[in-house]
Amino acid sequence: MRRFFILLHILIFTALCAHANMWGLQSDFIDEVTRNPRGNTDTLYLLAPIVAGEPIYYTLHTDDFKNTARYKATIPQFFNAWFEGTLAQIKQAGREEEFADIIPILTRGADVRLTENDEQSRLIVHFIPLKKIQEKFGKGVAGCVDSSQRPLHMYLPTNRLRFILLSFGLQTQTSVSVHEVGHTLGVSDQYRRARANNSDALFSEDTGAPSIMDKDNVITCDDATGLINAIDLVRGTSRGEGWKGLCASDVHTYQNGLTENRTGYRFITDGYQHITLESYQNGKRVSSVVYDVDLRNSSSPFVRYTPVSVEQADAQGRPIKAVGSDGETFFYSYVYNAQTELIVKNGKIKQFNRNLRDSKAKGAAPVYQRNTFFGQDGKLCMLSGEHKANNEREVQFLRGIQPGEANAAGYTAEQAITRMFDKTGTLQVYLRQQAPESTFPLLTPQDNNTVQQEDLSFKIKTAALTAEQKEFNEQLDNWLFNLKDFFN
Repeated sequence: MRRFFILLHILIFTALCAHANMWGLQSDFIDEVTRNPRGNTDTLYLLAPIVAGEPIYYTLHTDDFKNTARYKATIPQFFNAWFEGTLAQIKQAGREEEFADIIPILTRGADVRLTENDEQSRLIVHFIPLKKIQEKFGKGVAGCVDSSQRPLHMYLPTNRLRFILLSFGLQTQTSVSVHEVGHTLGVSDQYRRARANNSDALFSEDTGAPSIMDKDNVITCDDATGLINAIDLVRGTSRGEGWKGLCASDVHTYQNGLTENRTGYRFITDGYQHITLESYQNGKRVSSVVYDVDLRNSSSPFVRYTPVSVEQADAQGRPIKAVGSDGETFFYSYVYNAQTELIVKNGKIKQFNRNLRDSKAKGAAPVYQRNTFFGQDGKLCMLSGEHKANNEREVQFLRGIQPGEANAAGYTAEQAITRMFDKTGTLQVYLRQQAPESTFPLLTPQDNNTVQQEDLSFKIKTAALTAEQKEFNEQLDNWLFNLKDFFN
């Protein structure tokens, strides 16, 4: 997803992105590549079939009919900007001999063909007004690739003049389109607001030069380094003892898409009830273990499991495997400013935590986010919190979440409660809701929304609650008011 510099956000966005110089690959692209047999081109992402020389069929959807011919002509150009740009970076570095095996692939580029048949298509391209993109994906979004659909759907802006004016000429329709094509190939965002959320913990690197996946308008040496690593993953190429990145500032050596000798863990979630722990060593996956959440866990999310000794650490000295005082095993992964923690005991998951810190965030941008998944009373639970720079805080608890189609996150919940506090610590909003309504009817229809209030006892129909539900409600209140504990 590409964000642009609208007037209200230009100062914030410029400050956030000034030092975001790095490359990364998307976790779901890595999952697809490492799980599928080599040579399998029946994939969601488009790099594997392109590398195999297969044509990429796309369909075009737009009501901007006067520019349809231009869109048809430019879509193949957006794809081939990646291959031509990477080839140019290799030649600029004088390393044609080193990459002789992939130069034919880069020279051939992507064979992108228009079709009128959506069923034949591997990509649906929507050229729509910028306003509609932002209505669908959020304010400040300039373009987006929706990987939740098969085939991929790519949304690009039509109104070039308005777009250029709003971005002060710092971005163009072409640069946004090439950025979004990068996502279809498996490359991740590199601007601060998004990079920790869609970049893989191991197949990413936070050193280098500016990137079109951040705010640059052309393919850079970082983009080229990322694409070469992605191609090597698709082809299963190790390049002997490894290769140096294309940026002069890149001191790393890459092998099998990873920094040489990089050791660590990846977490693959399946509705958060099952988590696969993959172990990597020297650029190769050496093990894969599936753990289930301990749904009979009696611990609250405020129970802090503390490691007492570190068994493994990464190159920066951060723990990646540790043990606890009561037989727990801790596994960690890191991507930019995010830490993910898996806590296992007796072969079951006690907690799965994700912590995101951003000390450079400005204004109302979050400086700390935490998400904890755990089991209790046979239910899968989630507690999430956000602590903003102005000291506003929000915590939400969901109990009994299961895979489903109830909301954008893909889960249903028997009970959900949110607390929001202003910068003085005063409770401002008390929200009580449930989904589906037939499962846990606590409120009358007019109450099933955010309610402003000063008193916590006002709207809930406590007489309709069972003893078990009343006890659970009291327990939630005890947990959710321990915000300082949650954010420590």
